[in-house]
Amino acid sequence: MNRYFIIFTWVLVLSFPGLSNAQELLFEDHVYEEYTDFIKTIRLFPLSTGQDQELLPTVISLHAPEPLVLEFDDLYAEYERYYVKFIHCNSDWTQSRLFPLDYLEGYNEFTIDTYDFSFNTKVPYLHYTFPVPKFKISGNYLLVVYKESDDNLVFTKRMMVYDQRFSMDENLEMAGLSRIGRMTQEIQFTLYYHGMNIPNPSRNITAVIRQNQRWDNSINNLKPTNVWENSKTIEYKHFALENQFQGGNQFRFFDLRSIEYFGRNVETVDRTREVPVATIMIDKSRASKPYSEYMDNNGKYKIRHPVNAEYTYAEFFLESDKIEGKVFLAGDLTNWKFATPMRYLEGRNGYYATALIKEGFYDYQYIVESPVLSKNHFEGDHFETENEYDILIYYYSFEIDADLLLGYFPITRNARR
Repeated sequence: MNRYFIIFTWVLVLSFPGLSNAQELLFEDHVYEEYTDFIKTIRLFPLSTGQDQELLPTVISLHAPEPLVLEFDDLYAEYERYYVKFIHCNSDWTQSRLFPLDYLEGYNEFTIDTYDFSFNTKVPYLHYTFPVPKFKISGNYLLVVYKESDDNLVFTKRMMVYDQRFSMDENLEMAGLSRIGRMTQEIQFTLYYHGMNIPNPSRNITAVIRQNQRWDNSINNLKPTNVWENSKTIEYKHFALENQFQGGNQFRFFDLRSIEYFGRNVETVDRTREVPVATIMIDKSRASKPYSEYMDNNGKYKIRHPVNAEYTYAEFFLESDKIEGKVFLAGDLTNWKFATPMRYLEGRNGYYATALIKEGFYDYQYIVESPVLSKNHFEGDHFETENEYDILIYYYSFEIDADLLLGYFPITRNARR
C-alpha cells in the first residue's frame, strides 16, 4: 500500500526519563515512517456529552471530570500491544526537566487495552481507544505511542493541560481597512492575574496563539507590550504585525460519509477496487473571487462510525498553470504536514494528490510554499473569514524549573454558529 502521509523533517535527538536509549524523537504530531502505511485516523479529543467532540482541540482542564481520549486505527488488522508514555514539555515544546513522578501518580507506561475489529469493511482494521490519565500539574505534554519497547516509536501527539489562573479581556478591534487589514485578523488581549504573585511577568509569562488548532503557523513566544504590576494587568496590543494572522478563506469540503451514497463535492466512487477510490470534484483557484460565507469545520474532519467506516483513496485535482513553488493538500486530514508536494500533471494542467482516508466529512485547502507567492495563493485571504483561535498562557515556575499552562482562552472571529 502506498504512503500518503507527509513526513516533517525537524528531528530532536535526546533521552528522557523512562526511555531506554537516546533516540530520534519528534516533539510534534507525527507518525513514524515504519508505521505510516497502516496507522491511520489518529484522534485525541476531550470526552464530551456534546456533539462533534472530535472537533474539539487537544486541550483539557487539570480539574476536568472527563479525560482526553485517544483513538486510532491499525490497518494491519491483527492485535498488537501498544504502550503509551507522556513527556512534560515547556512552552516551546522542548522537554522540561521534570521526571514522570512529578506529573503522574504512577509509573509512566500505560497499555492500550481497548480495541474493536472493523465490521463489514473491505479494508480490515483494528480501532484502538485509550483514555488519558490524570496529571498532577498543567503544561504541554507529548503523548508517545510505541510497541514492544520504548525505542520502537509508532506515533506522537501533542496535548495540553491547563490550570486556569488568569482571566482575559479580548480587544475585538480589527486591523484597519488597508489592503493588509482586508486580508488579516489581529488578536489583541489583556490578561489579569489577580490572586497570583508573579515576579517579572514580562520575562516569566509567554503567550502562544493558534489559528484553527494549527501549529505550523502559530504565533509563539509573544511578549507583553505593557505590564502594570500594581493592578496585576498584562497587555498584548502589538502594532508591528506580531499578532496578526492571514485571514484565509472558508475551507473547501467534501461529504464522503458513505461511499455508496456519497454527498456534496464527490464526483464518483469506484467500489470495484480492492481499496475503493473516491474522486473529489475538480478544484480551481478562489483567490480572485469575492468572499463567500458558509459553514465549515475549520480544517477538521468528522467520522460518523469509527468501527464500520470504510477506508478509501481520495483523489484531489487542482486545475492550474504550474506555479513557481510547491503545492500541498492541507488540513487535519494530512495532519497539517508540508513535506510531500502534490504532483503537477502536464497533460491535465493541474496538481494531483491522493490520500487514504476513512469515510467521513472532510475540510481541506491547498497551501503554497513559494519564494514569490503567498501560502494562500489558491485560497485567497479575507478578514471576514470565520476562524477559531486559542490563546495559551504559560508561566515559568522557578520552583519546578518548567513552564506551566495557567491560561487557556478559545475565541472565534466572525462567529456564525
